[in-house]
Amino acid sequence: MVRVAVDLGGTHARFAAVRGGRPVDPWTVHADDAGSLVELLRQGLARVDGRPTALALAIAAPVGGATVTMTNRPWSFAPDALRDALGLDTLLVLNDFEAVGWAVAALQDGDAATIGGARAPVAGAPKLVLGPGTGLGVSLVVPTATGAVVVATEGGHATLAAHDDTEAGALDALRMDLPRVSAESVLCGPGLLRLHAALRAGARPYSSPNGLSAAAASGDDDALGTVRIFLRWLAAHAGDLALATGARGGVFLAGGVLGHLARWIHDDEFRAAFEAKAPMTAWLTDVPTSRLTLAEPGLVGAARALEATLV
Repeated sequence: MVRVAVDLGGTHARFAAVRGGRPVDPWTVHADDAGSLVELLRQGLARVDGRPTALALAIAAPVGGATVTMTNRPWSFAPDALRDALGLDTLLVLNDFEAVGWAVAALQDGDAATIGGARAPVAGAPKLVLGPGTGLGVSLVVPTATGAVVVATEGGHATLAAHDDTEAGALDALRMDLPRVSAESVLCGPGLLRLHAALRAGARPYSSPNGLSAAAASGDDDALGTVRIFLRWLAAHAGDLALATGARGGVFLAGGVLGHLARWIHDDEFRAAFEAKAPMTAWLTDVPTSRLTLAEPGLVGAARALEATLV
């Protein structure tokens, strides 16, 4: 049986053969190079040695219905029809952060870096996974007597709250262009640029999140100020979601955007924003926070979910 894992975001898809429950030798296909999801997947699967029979597709979209529609790309599909079009025996469709949750459920030493010092997670408590990429993904890992259950959520679409005058001013500016300011509309790659425009009217615009982070690294005060507010807002939203989900097993940050911003995640600043939830500050003080350092968590999780399904 030839097994393949795919992690599909709004801009590209990462493919890997699955061997022993792990992704092997991943490769990339850019979504703009394909006119449809079927075409994109066929391009990627053409590199597989042998006929693929089972595929796990982690996708940036709500899943579970008769039709799956991507959040950040105008593609829709019916899972059964997609399975048949690709000639597969098994197709497992997961939300992209559901896949990251599967990776978190089986983390090994060195797969995550602690933010704010060691804290003891509560045994048996849920773990929250969130992170900014093309959108803002959120999932929950719930331990059970028979193994972890990973719950896909749409917590990224919760309304974003202001915690100080600067954030309130940014929200006012963002509302000029958005009917509702969700967390995802700010705490993602495109949202970083949107936030910069809202905070720094008249400042130099950037065409990509990478460009803004490079400017911050070179000492641009406006760009660096946007990054710091972005990270404080991310920490605060993580605290909100931890309270809402009871995630005393820990909070884990992932997402491609953090790879470019990690140097500015300062333990004290992050924890202060994360814990500032009076009267529940003490509850959050004991919740561990970490950033995933595991390479390809979406692929790792998709591979593990596929193996669990086929057991």
